[in-house]
Amino acid sequence: MTLRLHGSWGDEFITTLQPSPSPLELERDFLTNLGIPATLVTIFVSFFFAADIAGALTVIIVYGPRAFFAEGLRIVNWKQRLLSSGVVLPGWGTFVMGFLTLLLIVLSVFVAEFAAGKLRTFLNGRGPSVTACVRLLGGAALLLLSCWLHIWKRVPLMHPTALSPLIGGFALIWKGVAGALHIH
Repeated sequence: MTLRLHGSWGDEFITTLQPSPSPLELERDFLTNLGIPATLVTIFVSFFFAADIAGALTVIIVYGPRAFFAEGLRIVNWKQRLLSSGVVLPGWGTFVMGFLTLLLIVLSVFVAEFAAGKLRTFLNGRGPSVTACVRLLGGAALLLLSCWLHIWKRVPLMHPTALSPLIGGFALIWKGVAGALHIH
């Protein structure tokens, strides 16, 4: 659409109006490098780590650095808000821990999206065999993460935190093998 505007001194300006993107177009541009499955894997896995980090930060914020570093105060059961001293975390401490956990999860999704974008840019100029190798390595790393969570951290295999990298790892390995063999 062309629009003619007239200035205060009689000057005529011609401008072209561009239609604004629809909410669906904006939504499609968000997380374009990760995609929905990888975003879910990132959320499930980052929750495991974010809860521990947020718990440590909450103890430092609520009780001070001395309680965490010198006295060894920790959150031993975050669902029950139970501290290692046997005291229950106060209500505002629970809010702090929840807010920090959510903040860390969102931050990890944005970092993963940024890293995926950089990796995609790096792989654009490379051949399909390089992309296949990177997918195989990424899939193997996700399988190792799932095994580490299950064996050493005692996360049940059917829990989303251990199951999502397992499924994602197999999917990436499949895409790597299919890419190497040129199966589409």
